[in-house]
Amino acid sequence: MKDEMLEIAGMKNVFVDADYFPQGYSIIIYNNDTSSFDDVAEAIQHICGAEYKSAYLMTESVDEYGYEVVHHSNDNTCLDIMVRQFNARGIQSELFYQEI
Repeated sequence: MKDEMLEIAGMKNVFVDADYFPQGYSIIIYNNDTSSFDDVAEAIQHICGAEYKSAYLMTESVDEYGYEVVHHSNDNTCLDIMVRQFNARGIQSELFYQEI
């Protein structure tokens, strides 16, 4: 696995596995300390179509690390809509493009 330095949402020098951010578009959500754990997990399930266990694990990562990639695609159009849905629920999110 290849580690790379990326700047994500102003967080400089974040080490990530290049396989974790494959080439294409990803949705990253952030811990905002206002949305409840259950609200975030439910949003991931509803917006991303994730299974309960997967949504729960992603929400744990948001809680522990402050952010998590919740969906990846090469189609930024559908992901842009999903980012808007997260933001409408008060869950800070952004679309991130990784080029390898």
